[in-house]
Parts: sequence; structure tokens; C-alpha cells
Amino acid sequence: MAGLIRAFDWASTSLGPIDLWPQSLRTATALLVASPVPMVMLWGPAGVMIYNDAYSVFAGGRHPQLLGSNVREGWPEVADFNDNVMKVGLAGGTLAYRDQELTLHRHGRPEQVWMDLNYWPVADEDGRPAGVICTVIETTDRHHMRARKEALLDLNDTLQDLTDAGEIAHAGASILARALGVSRAGYGLIDAATATIEIQKDHAPPGGISLTGSVAFADYGAMFPDLLQGRVVAVDDVALDPRTTEAIEAMRHLDVAATVNLPLLEQGELVALMYVGNDRPRHWTSPELSLIREFTVRVRTATERARASAELADSESRYRTLFDAIDEGFCIIEFTDGPEGPDSDYIHVEVNRVAAEQAGLSDLDGRSVREMLGDEGRDWVELYRPVLQTGQPLRLERELQSTGRWLEVAAFRLEPAARRQVAVLFKDLTERKRAETALRQSEAQFRAFAEAVPNHVWASRPDGHLYWFNSQIYHYVGLSEGALDGREGWANIVHPDDLPAAAAAWARSLETGEVYRTEFRARRADGAWRWFGVQAEPVRDAEGRITGWVGANSDIDDIRRLNAQLEILLAGSKAERDRLWTLSADALARADYAGGLLAVNPAWTAILGWSEQELLTNPYADIIHPDDLEATVAALTRMGETGQAVRYENNILSKSGVWTPMGWTVSPEPDGVHFIAVGRDLTEDKARERQLALAQEALRQSQKMEAVGQLTGGIAHDFNNLLAGISGSLELLSRRLSEGRLNGMERYIDAAQGSAQRAASLTQRLLAFSRRQTLDPKPTDVNRLIAGMEDLIRRSVGPDVEVEVVGAGGLWATRVDPSQLENALLNLCINGRDAMAPDGGRLTIETANKWLDERAAAERDLAPGQYISLCVTDTGSGMTPEVQAQAFDPFFTTKPQGQGTGLGLSMIHGFVRQSGGQVRIYSELGKGTTLCLYLPRDQAGVEEGEDVAPTAVAEGGHGETVLIIDDEETVRMLVAEVLGEAGYNVIEAPDGPSGLEILRSDRRIDLLVSDVGLPGGLNGRQVADAARVTRPELKVLFITGYAENAAVGNGLLAPGMEVLTKPFVMGDLAAKVHDMIEG
Repeated sequence: MAGLIRAFDWASTSLGPIDLWPQSLRTATALLVASPVPMVMLWGPAGVMIYNDAYSVFAGGRHPQLLGSNVREGWPEVADFNDNVMKVGLAGGTLAYRDQELTLHRHGRPEQVWMDLNYWPVADEDGRPAGVICTVIETTDRHHMRARKEALLDLNDTLQDLTDAGEIAHAGASILARALGVSRAGYGLIDAATATIEIQKDHAPPGGISLTGSVAFADYGAMFPDLLQGRVVAVDDVALDPRTTEAIEAMRHLDVAATVNLPLLEQGELVALMYVGNDRPRHWTSPELSLIREFTVRVRTATERARASAELADSESRYRTLFDAIDEGFCIIEFTDGPEGPDSDYIHVEVNRVAAEQAGLSDLDGRSVREMLGDEGRDWVELYRPVLQTGQPLRLERELQSTGRWLEVAAFRLEPAARRQVAVLFKDLTERKRAETALRQSEAQFRAFAEAVPNHVWASRPDGHLYWFNSQIYHYVGLSEGALDGREGWANIVHPDDLPAAAAAWARSLETGEVYRTEFRARRADGAWRWFGVQAEPVRDAEGRITGWVGANSDIDDIRRLNAQLEILLAGSKAERDRLWTLSADALARADYAGGLLAVNPAWTAILGWSEQELLTNPYADIIHPDDLEATVAALTRMGETGQAVRYENNILSKSGVWTPMGWTVSPEPDGVHFIAVGRDLTEDKARERQLALAQEALRQSQKMEAVGQLTGGIAHDFNNLLAGISGSLELLSRRLSEGRLNGMERYIDAAQGSAQRAASLTQRLLAFSRRQTLDPKPTDVNRLIAGMEDLIRRSVGPDVEVEVVGAGGLWATRVDPSQLENALLNLCINGRDAMAPDGGRLTIETANKWLDERAAAERDLAPGQYISLCVTDTGSGMTPEVQAQAFDPFFTTKPQGQGTGLGLSMIHGFVRQSGGQVRIYSELGKGTTLCLYLPRDQAGVEEGEDVAPTAVAEGGHGETVLIIDDEETVRMLVAEVLGEAGYNVIEAPDGPSGLEILRSDRRIDLLVSDVGLPGGLNGRQVADAARVTRPELKVLFITGYAENAAVGNGLLAPGMEVLTKPFVMGDLAAKVHDMIEG
């Protein structure tokens, strides 16, 4: 450039001859020419251009014409930009631009160029700006590289979230169009035979024409031959390129002036194409074509992967849906390199919907076993690795220690072995419970129950000695009764391969008390082997000691065959899956929400009798029982809305006209239109449930009759003693009256009354034990009740016993019968006194508020909630575990003969349970005993000033009318006489109907006093309820000699009703009548 500058005719410019240039210009030019960096100097107001060799390369085709030209005319396409540069520079300012985009015509066509530009002024001899120097660093390639990278990153990020091939193609085309700055782009698949391209969705300008669908190449020029050869068709101007000139109108219709069609060949065949179009002529650069090619390859890969995934998902969808309908957990694990080298860890790459629930874990999908289970993960790796290495399947039961779940596990390798994958099918055994059978009764009762069920049932002693098998077992094995008895007899019918595991599990259960669960094959009488699932549970006494075992064997041979078929299904063989569909004993179906069955397996015909044609051509609602149709539709609707599988039962009409009970597990397909149903015939299950219920009811009735037998002996003994006292006293009274000897008669009267009162007390105790006495519950402050009884308790226990009362501050109220609670507390204190005899000791009465959570409530056999506790603790001899176990049994006592009936604690237990509470004993032999009553909190609380203990003093009436209904003439006569003397007007009736007739008359009745058990077809409660229809405010006092619980409202009285138990003191009757009338 130095030579060109010296040779240039500068006299023709505003700079003048070079020899006359000022020193400042000469110096700046010398520096510029020597620089390797592209530099240009713009001198004077016109900006005459002087530049170096590096800038001449940048100028391209504009060199050397630019030398000596004015910058505004030299680069007319950016004249405004350079005009601003001259103004700022000559004013002494500087400018700097980074990646400045300009459109230059360096090679005879518009070209986008990116540059880093720096401008600063050049001073003349006077120090004033005379020119501007600029350094020009072209960054076009860097910009293209960055744009290419950003576009590809954007493409990758976008494709990660897309699974539909059409959406992937559209996204790729849109991102490419933005990166290139073009108006349209699209990707499609080629049909070489028809010379067409199929485009699902293209990128078109807003309001522009879309090329979606099938497009013929011939409509847009003669490009197809080049494309078939794999050549890129890049057209800078469609009006000039011979391949597009004949289709110029079609191109203009699309508003395309320049285009690129980039073909993609696979194995020599044209399979796909990416095209771009611009609305103005444009030269396509090599970086742009490279970017288009990169996009084409990546979009092709992504769309084909999406299509393959969609096809795979569609082919596996119904089987996956069917698989998700099963209750067992399923996962596919893939072995990976871990902390101990190759195959020392595995990842759960696929799990079904119940896998995590069955394992007791929150999540499985995508997680490694060592991450989830820590050290225990190594054990599971060691368990499954031999399956991967040898191909031998695995089946066992094992505890997942991290969650405490016992799992029944089956595992097999997925082929080929190079996949390093194992399929695992597992089921949670932990929560499987068998109904607990009360086997504390006689052997005959147990056998009657066991014979009623179709399962194989057996019983064992605590040491594992099997002593009984039901007839179903002997019928199955073909042996005579007793042949299987003993510790080893059962081994003769178990398959030799299964015996070691079954025996080991039995030994472990005998040692630990765990539920015994195993599976083994048992030999049938004809020599065939069938699989049985075996479960035995320990029978425990009240102290938790095992007193025996009860077990049942269930035939699971068909289920195991089904599981084996499912394993074949999961292995991926379509033929074997179809065979499973055909052979399954369960009814399998594919149906839609519109009501039609689309496919059914042969089990439908086997279970219901309908042919496949009949089932597929009629709505399934036609064979659902009308009573079940609404619930079935609701379940299917819920499944459709939530996408979650549902389970339900209904009755299905068989071809023979019989309604068959079916249990269904139904799971939706992803399309939202279809679902898969698995149905099981529940006929035998329902029959077994009915047989079990009948057997349980028979067992309960037997227990009740035995309890009645126990009570009868005690009742007869105590009442004979009491009746002897009453009858003997009356006989002596009669003899003395006949002899005229009146002195000392009070002694016999007192004896008779005392025996009568003890008989009444015994009756109340018996009723409390049976939980059938009529209670009069009310909100009660237990602290206040204890305070009212404290003197009585101290006198009752005597001076050798120190009584301490510890009442909780802020004690909650409880709703109980106060008099019954007083009796219970006094009974507990007397028991404590007797336990400390003869030396005495300390008796502590303590109250507290108790919040019982789920665990604490379960320990006390109560519902969770708020309770108050009343505890009585003595320092006496304590109880042995055997005594504690029988403490609440009727007539059980440890006291010497004649000092106790054995009904005290049973009465307390019955009263507390009927009041919604519970009684618990805490005792240690030689240290003492604590008995605690837990009573539910009453939120209403006790009214201020309420007095719990004292009985009102009887006062007379003022002519009020009392109706007395009692079928016992003597009782009626006595009550009428007492109330008449007290100032009441008394009306008598001997039975319910006559009493009701009086009550329906217009006569004034202030109070009804009625026995509960009455002749004539109406009991006392029925009379009272009928009377209250016309006399809603009628007050009623029931007098009863036994607890007619149902008659008075299941032990609870309606408002305005009270009860007085026979025998009673006549003064108490008068006082009760006065209180009710005046109240």
C-alpha cells in the first residue's frame, strides 16, 4: 500500500499533492501503513480515505477504488453511519463498537458483516482534530460461530422436552429460521417414488402460506434430480437460477426470493430434506449451509427417535396398562459400576405404579439401590447379581430392613444379557393378615369352625407339635385321620425340594413368635403336586404368651401359573403374551368409556357363558346388575378424570341367568378413550366369607353360653345364702308374733332387711358385669366426688391405712353415673385395704388429664382422644400375672371364703366399659398394685354449684297426681300407700294397656311411676313413649327389678326420665318423686 499511496494523484483530492502534506498527516500515514492491523484514516471534513494493506483485504472488491475517495461516497450503503463518525471524531470524540453489524457491498452484493470498530481523532500542527483513524477487526466468522453454537444449544434444549415427531420438526425449522434470519423453513420426509415431500408443520411468516401436507417438487422447479444425488440446492435468486426460473410464480406466491434445499441420504437413498426460504435475494455462505446441514441431521435423529418411541409405546401400551393393573410391585433394574467395581450397584430404570408402595419407599424410579438403602443396598446387589450373571431365575422371601417390609420376590434376567437388566416382581407380605380365630374354647368348637371353611386348617402346640388337621387336608392327601400328627408327620406330604425352606421358616416362627408364612408343594392323593400358600398365626393369652398356633393352607397353584405367565408377558414375547391372554383364568378385557367391549379373553366365556361375539356386540352395561350400575359408572368416571387405576366389585349376569360376583381392577390407557379390565370370579370367596361368618357366630354363641354357665353357679350360691337369711328371719318373726313375744324383734327385722339390701347390691354388681344396667350419666367432677367420699373411705379402710388424695388441678369433667363411680371407687379402696392386711400401708387416690395418641390409645384398647384417669394405688402384696389375667372374671376372688363374691372388679369393668372407658391393672408382686379407670372427657363440663353426692331429704306433696303402673300387686300397694301418706293423689294400673288408657284421658297426671317389664304387650318404656305423644312434658320414673336395657333406651334415659332400681327404701322413693315433681 505504501507504493499505491506514493503513486496516487492526491492533487485531485482535498488533501493536495503529497509533497505539500503537513507533518501530522505524513506521520499518521506512516504509522498506519506500518500497522498489521486493518486501519483506515479519514482526513478532513470530507473524510478522504487512506488505509493499509490489512484494510485492503477487508475492503474486498472495493479496493483500490476506495483509496483517496471520500468515505461517504466510498461506502454509500453506510453513509449515515460514517457521517456520524466524522462529526464525533472531528469534534474530538472517540467511538468504539463491538460486533457492529453492517451490510456492505464488498463483492458486488449485499453482505452482512460484523466488526469491532474503534475511532479516535488525529490532530494537526495546531493540535486541532484534522482527521479520524479507525481500526477494523472483522468478527463475522466469530459471530457465525457463536450464532451457530447458540442455535444448536437452543435446538438441543427445545428437543429435550418434545416427544412428537411433528413438533420436533416444527421446532427445528423455527429455530433455524431465527438463526439465519429467513422468513420460512421446514423439514419433511421424502417419497422418492412420487417425488414428493411430506411436511407435518413448517415455519412460515405471519399470514403467509403454509406448506403443510404433501408437496410435489415439480411445482417449485427442477431441483429434484440434484437432490436425489445428495447435492445441496442453494439458490441466491430464484429469478436468475435456471432450476427455479420456470417456477417463479409459485416462488413468488410463497414470497420466496432465495432458497436452500438440503437433502439427507441414508444408505444412498433420499429420505429427508430441510429447506429454508428468504423473501429477498441472498447469498448463502458456507457457515450457513453448514448450520443447515447440522440442523437437518439433528432433526432427523430426533424425529426418528420420537417415531420409534411412539411406535414402541403404542405396541406396549395395552400390555403396560394390563401390567400396571396387577397388585404386585414390578421394576426393571439395570446394573452399573459402583463403589466395588463393575456390577456393584443398580438403578431402577422402570417401575410400575405400586412398586414404591409395596416396598414401603417414597420413590424408586431412576434411583440406585445404594443411594436409597445405604449399606443394605450391597446385600440386594449380591442377591440379584447371580441372576444377571447366570440367567438362573430367583424366587424367595426377604426382609427389606430399611422399611421393615417383608417381600416375596421373583427375579429373572432380561435378554440379551448385554442389557445388564433384571426384572423383579415382588409383593408385600408384611400387612397380610389372616382373621384371628378365637381358639380358647373347646377342641370341638375350634374343629366345627375349621371344618366349615374350604381351606386346609391345622393346629399346633407352642413347641411345634401338630395335633390336629381338618378333614379337607386328609381328604386331599388320602391319609387316615391322625397320620399327620406330631412334629414330622407333615413332612411326608411336602415336596422334598420345598421342605428345607418350609421347615426353616417354621422353626424361625416357633423361636420368634413371628407369623409363619411359606409356600410349598403338597402331594395330592393321586400323586399330583400342587402349590399351597401357608400362613400360621400364634394364639396368645392375655399376657401375650403363645399357647398354640393355628394355620391355614391355601391352594395357590393357579395363581403361580398365572404369575409364571406374567413373567413370560414381561419378557417381551408377543406370542407368549397372547398365550397368557388366552389361558388366564381371570377375565381380561379392553373396553372404552362409551360402553363397549373391544376385546375379551376366553375366561369370559368360561366364567359367564357368553360367547365372544355376544360380548363384543352388546354394551357391557346390559350385563351389570342394576343395583351395581351406578357405582360401576362412578368408578369408571373417577378413573377417567384422575388417570388412576380403580378397584371395585359388582355382579355380572351369566348366560344361565345367574348373577356372578366379580372383583375388578381397571386401569386407563394413555389415550383417554380406552381402559384395561381384569376381573376375578368371587363366587367361592363370597361363599367362604359366609361360611366363616356363620362359624364365628356359632363360636360367639358358645362363648356366651359358657359365661352364663359360670355365672349361674355363683348366683345360685350367693342368693341361696341371702334367701336363707331373709326366710329364717321372717320365720322367727312369725313364731314370736304367734307367741306374743315382741321383745328383740328388731334384730330379726334388721337381719331380713340387711339380707335384702345385700341381694340388691349383688343384683347391681351382676348387671354391671353384664354391662346391661341402666346408667344415669351426667357431667361429673371426679375431684369433687372424691372429696365428698374421703371421710367414708378413711373410715372404711381403717386406721392402719394412710390415705393420700392427689387431685389434678384443672381436671376435666367426665360423663358418668356418679353413684356407680362412687361404688367403683369404694370397691377399689376396700380391695387395696385387703391387699395390705394385716399390717396396713399407704393408699393413694390420684386423678389426671390424659391425651392418648394412636399408640397409647391402642395399648389401652381405646379410641385416641382426651380422657381423665382415676387411679388407686396400694402398697400391698401385688398380683401375679395369672391373677391379673383373671381379675375381671366374674366370681374370681383371692379372698378367703365368705369375704368376697368375686364380682367387684367385674362390676367396675362393666360399668367403665359401658361409660366409654377402660380399666387397666399395673401390679408387681410384693410391691403393690395400681388400678386405673380411664373415662372420656365431657366437653360440656360440670355446672357450677352442682352437688354430686348427697341425696335430697324427702318432703310431702300438695295433691299432685301420680299414676302407678306395676303388675306386682304388693309393690303397687306399698308404693301407693307411701305416696298417699306423703300427700299425693295416687292412681293405680296393673298393666301397660290400662295405664296407657288413663294417660290418654283428660285426667291430670303429674308423674308416671312405672315398672319396665309389664304384661299386656306394652312394656314401661313403650307406655311412656306413647304417652308423651299427647303429653310431651310428662315426667317418668321407672322402677325395675332387672335391667331392661332395650326398653329404657340402651341404658340411656331420655330427658325427664329417671330410674330407681328394686328393691329400694320407700323413703328414697318418696324423695325421688318429690324431686322430679318439684324439679
